Amino acid sequence: MGREALLEFRAGTDAEKLGYLRNWNAKNISFMCSWDHITCNTLSPRRVISVWLDPMIPTYATSYGMIVARGLSGTLSSSLGNLTQLKNLNLANNFFYGGIPEELGKIQSLQYLDLSNNSLTGSVPKSIGNLSMLDTLILGYNELSGSIPTALGSLHRSTYIELSVNSLSGRIPSSLGNCSELRILLLGNNSLVGEIPEILEYLPKLSFLFLTANNLTGMLPRSLTNSTSLYYINLSRNKLQGEVPGGWGNLTSLRILDLGHNALSGAIPPTLGELPKVGNIILGDNNLTGTIPATLGQLQTLAALDLSHNNLTGSVPGTLGNCTVLWLLSLGNNKLQGKLPVELFDLFSDVSVIDLYIEVKFGWILLENNRFIGEIPPSIANCSRLEVLSVRNNNLTGHIRIPEAWYSYPSLRVFDAAENYLQGTVPGHIGNQTALEFFIVGRNQLRGSIPKSLELCRDLSVVDLSENKLTGTLPRFRLELLKLVVFNAKSNKLRGELPVWVWNLTSLKVLDLSQNDFVGHLPSDLSGLRGLREATGPAFQLGSDPPVQNVPSLEIPVRLLDKGSSFSFRYILAQFGSINLAGNKLSGKIPSEVVRLRALHSLNLSHNQLTGQIADGLGSVPTLQALDLSHNNLTGRIPWTLSDLSLGVLNLAYNNLTGPIPSANAFDSKYDCSSFFPGNSGLYFTDRKIRCSSQAANNVTESETSNPDPGAGEAGAKRKDPSNFQKWISFPAFGIGFLVGWCLLIVLLVFSNKLRRTMFFFSRSRPHSHIESKPRESPLVEAVNTLLQQDTGAH
Repeated sequence: MGREALLEFRAGTDAEKLGYLRNWNAKNISFMCSWDHITCNTLSPRRVISVWLDPMIPTYATSYGMIVARGLSGTLSSSLGNLTQLKNLNLANNFFYGGIPEELGKIQSLQYLDLSNNSLTGSVPKSIGNLSMLDTLILGYNELSGSIPTALGSLHRSTYIELSVNSLSGRIPSSLGNCSELRILLLGNNSLVGEIPEILEYLPKLSFLFLTANNLTGMLPRSLTNSTSLYYINLSRNKLQGEVPGGWGNLTSLRILDLGHNALSGAIPPTLGELPKVGNIILGDNNLTGTIPATLGQLQTLAALDLSHNNLTGSVPGTLGNCTVLWLLSLGNNKLQGKLPVELFDLFSDVSVIDLYIEVKFGWILLENNRFIGEIPPSIANCSRLEVLSVRNNNLTGHIRIPEAWYSYPSLRVFDAAENYLQGTVPGHIGNQTALEFFIVGRNQLRGSIPKSLELCRDLSVVDLSENKLTGTLPRFRLELLKLVVFNAKSNKLRGELPVWVWNLTSLKVLDLSQNDFVGHLPSDLSGLRGLREATGPAFQLGSDPPVQNVPSLEIPVRLLDKGSSFSFRYILAQFGSINLAGNKLSGKIPSEVVRLRALHSLNLSHNQLTGQIADGLGSVPTLQALDLSHNNLTGRIPWTLSDLSLGVLNLAYNNLTGPIPSANAFDSKYDCSSFFPGNSGLYFTDRKIRCSSQAANNVTESETSNPDPGAGEAGAKRKDPSNFQKWISFPAFGIGFLVGWCLLIVLLVFSNKLRRTMFFFSRSRPHSHIESKPRESPLVEAVNTLLQQDTGAH
């Protein structure tokens, strides 16, 4: 029976096509126990006790038999239920589809069942609850649906149940509390609802509780802090509410506590500082209030602490400096205040801890979006192993502190101190940090010039120096920054010509040098901007992911103008390219090569001294959404190819453009008059139905269009542009009123002698020769005169 069952199973797969399981055939029946991946018992008669077809596990990792090199595809045959002596069935990491046969529930001897990482559908068979000898049940990473059968509560001997990463729904059955031997329960990444049942007190051996990424509600189980055997708790990414309970000192074995991304409220219990072996505490993305307990400084084994995205207040306790193996401290997006504790920066002098099987050698300090004051402590010089420092959007003062002593340990990868009140200069030894990828110091009060040593940071991806008081010229770099994606130095006092290296940034997607004093011509050759010439490829993440599960990514927003408004971007798509050189003193022609920048999304060259014509092929840039060339000295006609685009922003005002405004694709009616007028007196509409009155054209004053920000001009134009409803109402109302007025006047003139004499006294007394030389009146006036003459003759 076992031979027929295996052959029927093989027939339902693509083993024949792939050339696998070749010795599984009817001619070799007598040697079934020598078939590949089959193990038999040693007693007579010999029966199959193990089928092990997991191609992902190396041979040395298991004693259950050999493995194949590639996964099989097909359906699971119900004939497997006839292997009545089977103890181990492993079909994981293949491509099986369809349902799980109910017949598997007949294999009373089965101890190990692993069908994970396939494409199995349907529900979890209730018959699995009949497997009284089952120790391990692994059905994760499939497409199973329906509810978790209450029959699984009959698996009294099971130590490992995994159903994670499926589409299971319904509630967690309380019957699982009957699995008293259970050590690992993994139900994460499903669609489970309801409260977490109070079953933990009935599972005295439970070590791993993984319920993340469901829709669980209610409060944390009361018995959670009494489960002394728990090693790993992950209840993150649910909708749990209420307060975090106390009494955590009972969990003497706990290493990982992750309650992040819920709706927990109240204060952080001080008893968390009594966990003797905890390595990670993740409470980020909740509604926690109050202060950070000083007792957390007692945690000698604490490696990662995430309290970000809450409503915490008060100062950071200096006792955290006692957590000598701490490598990740994430306190961003709270309401913390006060000075940064000196003790905090005594950390990371020589960090090397093992956390979640990852050797962590460098530290992260994330304090962004709070209310900290004062300076970055000088003790930061001790953080020779610091990898990421983010203090964005606080009230910090003083100077940028990147100690020169770090030259021996160039570990710094991210330095984000934007949106503070930092003064002084950019350190000249910044080039010592050769691992630097993100250097973000925009929106401060920095002075001086950009150091030339920055070119030594060959891994730079984002440089933001915007909205400071930097002076001088852009340094003449000799080394190419081949990885630079964003270079933003807008709103400074930089001057001189743009150096050649700017146009050879092969990965560049965003260039913003607006509102400075740059002069000179734009280069005719833009072939070096490969990143703006190619609209394909992966998105670039503006930030970094910590090497620990469920800790929020470090997000570094870059503020850009898109369609006239300012936005913060955290990803830059391959087709999103931006060049903003507005508000400078650039001269010469717009390079014709700009039409080859196929990934260009926004182009702003306004408020310069550019001459020549608009490139004819600009309309062939398929990704272009915003174009502002206003306030220059451009001449010639508007290219008709622009009518092929659907621009969110268009501003060509204040140039010397002439000729017709393109009418193809309703281009001339898509945009407000302020997109073309004033400043281009030679432009006109070819469609006589479209008019820009002199008053409407001049309503956009010089002051309103003097801002290089296209959003301001567009917003102003929209405020002056009546809605379609107003247009439909106002024009008919005006015409009706005009007609009624004329009719009333005619009636009065016909029936009132006094009014006629008063209004036409001078007309009747003019010499006849004047009347003959007068131009022909309109038909309505002629009719009135005829009535007057008839009435006068009658009298």
